[in-house]
Amino acid sequence: MLLPTPTAQLVLSGKYAESKDPRASLAAMVAGLEERLVMLDRKGLETSLSVAKRGGVSPELVRLQAQLAVAQRKGDRELVEQLMALISSNRKQAE
Repeated sequence: MLLPTPTAQLVLSGKYAESKDPRASLAAMVAGLEERLVMLDRKGLETSLSVAKRGGVSPELVRLQAQLAVAQRKGDRELVEQLMALISSNRKQAE
């Protein structure tokens, strides 16, 4: 695996060693990425839900997407996975 030149130079310089608590820095960066992923998932769900409400989509799919939005807000990962599978199978049946 080849790293981009600026990244390789930064790693080889040892500049990262100046961090007082690298573990906390990394944990904060990972948390920020996870938060961004959740935000993007919500935005995508909101978009698909608004499209579904405008028409042309089965009421069952709209109901499942609404339940998915609630499950995501609550952080219920197991229910989110179940609903995603149901929505996926529902869309395949519609095609």
